[in-house]
Amino acid sequence: MHNRTEIANNVGVLSLDIADDELGEYARRQAQIMTSKLASLVQACVGPDGTDAQAAADQIHIVWTGAIIAWAIAGEGELSEWIAKKIDADLYHLGI
Repeated sequence: MHNRTEIANNVGVLSLDIADDELGEYARRQAQIMTSKLASLVQACVGPDGTDAQAAADQIHIVWTGAIIAWAIAGEGELSEWIAKKIDADLYHLGI
């Protein structure tokens, strides 16, 4: 997504995902795949004795998706830069 219109369209599709069980299952699966990949990346960064990779991945995913909405409402600059700053801050607070 590159602009507020694309985000609005995505939110429109999200409303369908929430209302329709079949579409909702695809959305849930997508989120599971995303957090699984994030957990693998976190694990690679912190090693086996580091932070709880799945919990960190869940947190990063929440910040990522929330940052998109926050940018659409009040963000400035490019979306990708906005998200990068929010995730960098999240990683810092997670100690990653």
